[in-house]
Amino acid sequence: MTQPELTTAPVLSTNPEYEPAAVQVETSTFSPSEIRTIYETDRTVDWILSNNYSRITLQFPDDLLRDSTEVEKALQDGLKMGRKADSIEDGINGLKVEDNDTKKDKKIYILADTSYGSCCVDEVAAEHAEADCIVHYGRACLSPTNRLPVLHIFTTLPLDLQALISSFISTFPDKSTPVVLTSSLPYSSHIPTVYESLTAEGYTSIFASSVIHNPSSPIPNRTCPSTDIISTYHILHIDQPLTSLILTLSTLTSSTSLQIFDPKTNTISSSASNRLLLRRYALLSHIRAAGIFGILINTLSSNNYLSTIKSLQTLLAKHYKKSYLVTVGKLNAAKLANFAEVEVWIVIGCWESAVVDERREMWRVVVTPWEATVALDGGEGVGVDGWRGGLGGL
Repeated sequence: MTQPELTTAPVLSTNPEYEPAAVQVETSTFSPSEIRTIYETDRTVDWILSNNYSRITLQFPDDLLRDSTEVEKALQDGLKMGRKADSIEDGINGLKVEDNDTKKDKKIYILADTSYGSCCVDEVAAEHAEADCIVHYGRACLSPTNRLPVLHIFTTLPLDLQALISSFISTFPDKSTPVVLTSSLPYSSHIPTVYESLTAEGYTSIFASSVIHNPSSPIPNRTCPSTDIISTYHILHIDQPLTSLILTLSTLTSSTSLQIFDPKTNTISSSASNRLLLRRYALLSHIRAAGIFGILINTLSSNNYLSTIKSLQTLLAKHYKKSYLVTVGKLNAAKLANFAEVEVWIVIGCWESAVVDERREMWRVVVTPWEATVALDGGEGVGVDGWRGGLGGL
């Protein structure tokens, strides 16, 4: 049978009219000089070269991933310049460049879609690349790690200083009012400037917090006044804080003393911490009544997560509660719904990821190790020592 001659190409694909539009990949909006400043590429290059790292992983949260290739390029350029400078120095000293281990080619890998929260260092993903160090960008919980050296780059965000000072003066007209200045990490570099400006305005009792690597401090990872007087201070936090931070701060001072400056709107508002705290304390009765618990691993990087798991298992067994150890990666309601017999989940994670977003509509109650410990061993003395998230509650 003779086949008809084709006059046009056959249709081998769906009409474009019915195809979904391709997702447009975001690209960096920063200039090369801004990339160097915001992502501190010069400091990163110095850190890599001084420690002779050869396999470097760059961990980006989803909202910064658009800048990852530009950052990688800036680092590669900086490393090439560093190697060139070393080669010139070696030539002057009459050394063979190829004999120096510091001249090895550096391999850089970009990490995205982290196993758990983006605030935690993803050592597991880095080890897949056989990395010998990690550079972590953006907001961070600063939980101690136990396998790889880490450099944290907080990626400083701009702040309208005049708007903040004006709002501060309106909120705290009495210049003797004691106030603790704190912020999210991307705004932490502005704190000294804000402090100097407020001092110049005549304020006499301002405490400027600074960044420390201690999630267990009264204000996680920040310096603060001593615990016996901090309750007399107001707190001004720059940027919208996470729920876990609001809960922590609200037990240090009254809710009316916790003020939040939003850099997007340049306004100060009071937090709704009392309502949040009451909701968390209401979960304690669920913990006491439950018989089957799921211990949910939400980190593999924090250096004491294994001891926390053992402590929880011992606690639950002492109170005749059955427990299962579960890991599901990033949390969502659908994953946890597969374990229908579990009545209460206890999250093993950093202090930032301790409180699961209530908007996720989890089928079962999700609590922190501190809440589980207080409910089962703390009796009626709840809240005396302040709400705590993360692994520091046991």
